[in-house]
Amino acid sequence: MKIGLLGGTGPEGKSLALRFAMAGHEIYIGSRDITKSYEVAKEIKEKLLSILPQSPVIHGETNENTSLNSEVIFITVPYNAQKQLISGLKNTLNDQIIVNTVVPMNFENGKPSIVTVKEGSAAEQIQTIVPNMRVISAFHNVSAVELLKTNAIIEGDVIVCGNDEKAKEIIMDLTKTIKNLRPIDGGDLINSSIVENITVLLLSINKRYKTRTNIQIKGIK
Repeated sequence: MKIGLLGGTGPEGKSLALRFAMAGHEIYIGSRDITKSYEVAKEIKEKLLSILPQSPVIHGETNENTSLNSEVIFITVPYNAQKQLISGLKNTLNDQIIVNTVVPMNFENGKPSIVTVKEGSAAEQIQTIVPNMRVISAFHNVSAVELLKTNAIIEGDVIVCGNDEKAKEIIMDLTKTIKNLRPIDGGDLINSSIVENITVLLLSINKRYKTRTNIQIKGIK
């Protein structure tokens, strides 16, 4: 599958790019600065050459070209940048699935706090901007730091929310290509605000206990 990461040069974008490349997908790393995205693509490719049987296909591109060439588009920018980013890419969006990983939050004195979103959640804001697109909310609670470690075993559940059942199924199947991650159907997109809030809670717990936590839903086989 052709996977694009908008704002893919940051920790979230790089970590997902690396793991999806490990799973054999074709990757497009998008950025406003194509030089930076090219460098990140090269960095990830070199990191994987020693552990993969063949060279991964990773492109460093602009956000526009990433959007045009991808089947699934991940938004991996900070919340305060997502509205302008997607508004500027409307002409490049057609039938792609948009996956929002964004958490609307602030840090004050090192403490995370949730930002109130008029539309209900970061994902719902994107759906409002591009109402005809299939928007999915996922990958909020998986540590980018751990994903970037090629030898790290990542265990946990990925809550996937969305109004389009087929698109949600595609993203759940895509999640399974990252070893040991289990997708959980979180219902409609309106539930994404709950998952975003949980992310802030987990960050607070991480800070207090000096660890990295994730989500595991018990009772589902």
